[in-house]
Amino acid sequence: EGDEIKVELKSNVNYEIQIPNVEWVYENKSRALSSYTHYFTIAPNDEYDARSAEIIFVNKENNLSEKVTITQAQKDAILVAKNEYSMEAAGGELKFDVNTNVDFKVETSVDWISPKAESRSMVAKSLSFTIAENTSDESREGRIIISSGESKQEIKVIQAKKAAPAPDPDEEKGTGAEIETGGGI
Repeated sequence: EGDEIKVELKSNVNYEIQIPNVEWVYENKSRALSSYTHYFTIAPNDEYDARSAEIIFVNKENNLSEKVTITQAQKDAILVAKNEYSMEAAGGELKFDVNTNVDFKVETSVDWISPKAESRSMVAKSLSFTIAENTSDESREGRIIISSGESKQEIKVIQAKKAAPAPDPDEEKGTGAEIETGGGI
């Protein structure tokens, strides 16, 4: 999330501060209470990778140095390309990729969607689900929930109602004409 850090030094020599050449760390000189207290602002990390930088305090005359290492966690993410999928009534397999940089768990809101067995920089992970046949005369919907801590992504699955029965090909079709038999030749 970013923050301000306070670094207090005890020194009997003059020193210089070498701030790393990154955009996300900078000294807040207006807050310095003494020449030995330094405040550094750390900007929020909106990237999907962790990052690290070093602030070095140096006295060149005596060849002295001390460093402060700042390590900032990545922005946690769970990303999917679509938030909604439509399925045929017959059910089948639903497969999509999840881009994530965290471990996550998968849940479903209904029992007719079942995860199939298969889960730190951003990695695409393929998830697969078995969608049971919808034998109802009504369409239905359920949700797949992918979560890790505060990060959560929901995907809606809409399944069509069962198809109307196809006409029976063995069933006789009337022609509108009747033929009477019963006489001789």
